Amino acid sequence: MELHLREKEILEAQIPSNIVIGPFFVNVENVRQALSKKRKALSNAVLELLARKLRQQSDAVSTAAATLWKMLSFRRSSRQNPFQYLAQPKHVSLKTVWVPF
Repeated sequence: MELHLREKEILEAQIPSNIVIGPFFVNVENVRQALSKKRKALSNAVLELLARKLRQQSDAVSTAAATLWKMLSFRRSSRQNPFQYLAQPKHVSLKTVWVPF
């Protein structure tokens, strides 16, 4: 974007408003302004493209964060207190298997 704005300034500085060619006086101000407007429009288009890409990336991050938050809040609500969950006795049935040698 800065490149296009810099090029716009260079165009305005290098292209004169009027050119004298022998006995003819040529007004090139309209061409100069048209080129300047095109450079400005190009820099605005690049800026809009970058803004659109940034918006898409931020939306993707926001969606991922919301999904993660829902997953974490669901897990938290399924167990009232994680310490109580860990302290609950667990019944394990052990079976003895005799292996002959």
